Amino acid sequence: MARKKILWLCSWYPNRVQPLNGDFVQRHARAAALYNDIYVVHVAGDAAMKEKQEELVTVSEGLKEVIVYYKSQDSLTGKLFNHIKWLRCAMEAVQKYIKENGAPDLVHVHVPFKMGIIGRKLKKKFGAPYVVTEHWTIYQPQSPVLYTDQNFFLKALLSEQCRTAIYYYR
Repeated sequence: MARKKILWLCSWYPNRVQPLNGDFVQRHARAAALYNDIYVVHVAGDAAMKEKQEELVTVSEGLKEVIVYYKSQDSLTGKLFNHIKWLRCAMEAVQKYIKENGAPDLVHVHVPFKMGIIGRKLKKKFGAPYVVTEHWTIYQPQSPVLYTDQNFFLKALLSEQCRTAIYYYR
């Protein structure tokens, strides 16, 4: 069976600011890379950066991890700009992937909050099927933070990201 080109859009992934963030997603990527060509995109803010943006790329057999860092800000207005910077960096990283590799055979979104936006755009633009895996414990009844207690905006965003996926696992 031919190896598939799978673009992983990860809202959580280990990075220099949060080295254990989504480490289980990274282990999953390494396992999946045994059978398919996995290309990971993760974007993270780093307030300690001197530059505006930086890209770190790690390549191993069947796996390419691209982590894009942007200079984040902690102020109230800075948080708004952080979201704009995050979206721009994520879109640029995905456009770079498409330029180098063409459209992916499948898009796998890990944690739809944020990266689900990009997955939906790829589905609309290329017809690329995408899968959503939600790792957030917010859906578990024993969680101290529950999905049902969240505001309308967050619930609508998460629902929309998952509604258009070909498969949704939580």
